[in-house]
Amino acid sequence: MNVRNHFALLAAAVLMAGCSSAAPASSPPATSPSPSVAAAPASAPASTAAKPSAATSAAPAASKPAAGSASPSGAATKLTIAGAQIVPRAGIDVGVAHGYFKQENLDLDIVPLQSAPDQVPLLATGKVDAGITGPSATHFNALAANVPVKFEAPCGESSPDGKVANLTLMLRKELHDNGQVKTVKDLAGRNIAIPSVDSVGYATVGGLLEKAGLTLNDVKLVTPMAFGDMLPALANGKVDAATVTEPFITQSIQKNIAVILSGDNDVMPLRLGCIVMFGQRLVDDKQLGLRFLRAYMRGVRDYYDAFFENKNKPEIVKILVDAYPIKDPSMYDQMLPTYIDPNGKMNLDSLRLDVRFYKQAGLVKADPNIDALVDTSIMQQVISELGTHP
Repeated sequence: MNVRNHFALLAAAVLMAGCSSAAPASSPPATSPSPSVAAAPASAPASTAAKPSAATSAAPAASKPAAGSASPSGAATKLTIAGAQIVPRAGIDVGVAHGYFKQENLDLDIVPLQSAPDQVPLLATGKVDAGITGPSATHFNALAANVPVKFEAPCGESSPDGKVANLTLMLRKELHDNGQVKTVKDLAGRNIAIPSVDSVGYATVGGLLEKAGLTLNDVKLVTPMAFGDMLPALANGKVDAATVTEPFITQSIQKNIAVILSGDNDVMPLRLGCIVMFGQRLVDDKQLGLRFLRAYMRGVRDYYDAFFENKNKPEIVKILVDAYPIKDPSMYDQMLPTYIDPNGKMNLDSLRLDVRFYKQAGLVKADPNIDALVDTSIMQQVISELGTHP
């Protein structure tokens, strides 16, 4: 594996859809539909609500490839993968460490590039083969423009039982302690920080406000703002609430800056915060896509087993420590575990929620065909070969 910092690629990206920060229109009253889940033919596994403690068993033996799924011999196929150094990339990094991509005769070059406006043009032009990012207006506009990109797998979502969040709404601790804000409804008229309007945080906040009888017009969005800048903004009172993910959730609590007010798990189960997106090369070459996704899901399952089944956790934590900026192993016991479905389920209603709010913001004009953007055929074949994870 070759991990490079490709800032040159970033400069080459041409934004295909304007990522404007236009003020959102008011949100129409919404009902929360029952989630429709695109997945391999298997029921969702139960997720433990409590964070598991560290296990003490040895490193796992590499799972065997499915029968009849031999990979081509000869020189390894090189793939360029875009994804920031965060836990939602665990399926990739664990898969590399356990040799699953090597068994598929794949050589991954990982580009630390996360945002969809940066990734989509590179995926469409073949400079990047797969991306790990949050669903954005850029994706849906690319679909409308017939750009050959597809959603293939989850890499971060709220748990199916609705107890574990992926993205949380953090409240400034002072407002919690003095009782000024007790519920989301009390945020009316207050400042909420989100990374950008073209991000899952926008629709997540919109969904939480709707459940509280409010709209996005009832609050003041502070955007754009990077996750790393949200903690100082909460600490100095510049914002009252912010949508953050780990490690910033745990860091804000440890520093007595903020408390958890709500999260994407309160919007809906399996609320998608991160997806694996295929570019033209993997969309066109189904066998190559199969090899990649098979190795990826084996990595996902090892990660899932460590954090949700308490199996071989120290060994998996070491892989994450080696791959990501968080170098203190104890932090992985304190942080909320990022849920990644071990059977590759993606909640399509979550994507529909994103589209609705992006349209209100004027970022998406047409109604995209979500079913055309999501390809479940390769995942179904992967799960039929690997078997359903219990």
